[in-house]
Order: sequence, then C-alpha cells, then structure tokens
Amino acid sequence: MQAEAPTQVMIDFNKDVAKKHTSKSLSELVHVSPSTLMRAKAAALIARFLDGKSFERDGDGIRWIKAGVRGNEFHIGTKFCFGFENYLNVVASRNLPKQQRDHTMRMRNYEGSRSGPGYLWPEMMAKRDSLAVQGLVIDRPGFNLDEFAGERLGAAFVIAYVYMIEQMSCDITDIRSSCGPLADSHDVDTTNKSSAFGWHPDNHTQEDTPPGPYVEHSAICQCSPGETSMTVAGLPESVYCGVGSIVIFPAWALHRTSKRGEGPSMWKLVGFFEP
Repeated sequence: MQAEAPTQVMIDFNKDVAKKHTSKSLSELVHVSPSTLMRAKAAALIARFLDGKSFERDGDGIRWIKAGVRGNEFHIGTKFCFGFENYLNVVASRNLPKQQRDHTMRMRNYEGSRSGPGYLWPEMMAKRDSLAVQGLVIDRPGFNLDEFAGERLGAAFVIAYVYMIEQMSCDITDIRSSCGPLADSHDVDTTNKSSAFGWHPDNHTQEDTPPGPYVEHSAICQCSPGETSMTVAGLPESVYCGVGSIVIFPAWALHRTSKRGEGPSMWKLVGFFEP
C-alpha cells in the first residue's frame, strides 16, 4: 500500500465498485475544480494559520497550539480538535506519531464523537454565524479577509475554513446531484512523510469506536503554494490547479498522495461527506 504504483487488484476494485455502485466509469467520478479568487484567499488563509505560531485564547474564544506536546490543537471555547497520530498507512516507512500530530488536524461532525474531543464542527458553524451577524462575511463587499486576519486571525481561520467546506459541498452537489452533511475533515501537511498517505479508502470514520458514518464523497483543497497531486488507482494523476483548487472523488476509491509538495509545507484541507 506504500508503493507508488497500484496493483492490478486495486485498479480492478475501483473500476468494479464504480460500475456496480454508481453505474458510471471511474473517470466520471473524479473531478478537479479550478480555484477562484475567493477560494484562493480562503485556502491561503487556512495554510497561513496552520503554519502560524501558537497563541493563547483571544477575544473570540479561540486558542491555537502549534506542534505542542500533544501536537496541533485548535480550541473554540471549551471544545477543541487536534492532530491525529494513529494513521499507519503513510508514505514513511515507519510512522512517527509526534510528526503526524504536528502535521495534521482532525475536526469531526458525527454522533459518535459528541462526547469526546475533536467534535468541533458545530462550534465552527456557530462561530461563523455569529461573525456573519457582525457583517464579517467572506464575500461581502468591503470585507477584506487578509486585513481582518491581521487583527483576528482565529476568527478569520473559522470564516475561511467553513467557506471552503461549503464550497466543497456545492461542487459535489453540482457534479453528483446531491451531497450529504460533513462527517469529518482533516488538515494534512503532505511534505511530511508521516502525514502523506499511501493507498487507502476514506473509511476511517467507520473504523472509529463507536463507528461513525459511511462516507461517500471526499474532497481535497490545496492550501499551500506549489505543485502537488493525488492519484486514484486506475486513473492518471490528478494535479491540483493551485491554491484553492479542489479534487473530488469517491471516498471508497483507493487513492494516495502523489506529488507531496516541495516547499516548507503543503497543507491540504480534506472534507468527508455522507451520501
């Protein structure tokens, strides 16, 4: 599963499931959406935040711990999410848990995670909505996300993050005619081998204890500048079109990180959606 090239069994699996599950060819199910000016601004702000230094709780109730003892931690009020450490199917020959925690973050949104850390999506939505009441809306005339981030970086991150997840949902709906709620999201820096993934399906929510929801749609947005790509087994490499570009594909399809990025970081925002 760490090899660059898929086996024929992997290719056949993807093609067979595509035909039986959707009655479409695999190539019809993978789509690269170009960036827009607003998506590029939001995605770049996400990378800026994730690369940024830690800060204590601010006036918006947001706290950010960058690569602390427990890795990355993002807090809103009393709730928080953090980097994960136990995903073993990575490009590195041996996963280093601290490296993975320092180069990832996971934000959940499903019933089984309500009582534990990581269940932060409702707080993200509520915070975004409270900011909107104040007129702080990403596409409102006169609102400058970059200038706002200079004063309230945590709040700007929330606005950008929610905007990009909603853009993913809109694109999936346009392509597939429907898109269920967000189940989970990850942020991964693929320059680090412990957070660049080998061949895998996006079934991690179902493997949680207790099991989470079935994920049908996956979407990945490039947030850092540089050349990067991913590959679905059986198809040519899918190359992102720059910061704000989104690759959409079936969550059940075996796929992997290809070009990991060559800069100081290559952050990607990944959204996992129910059917």
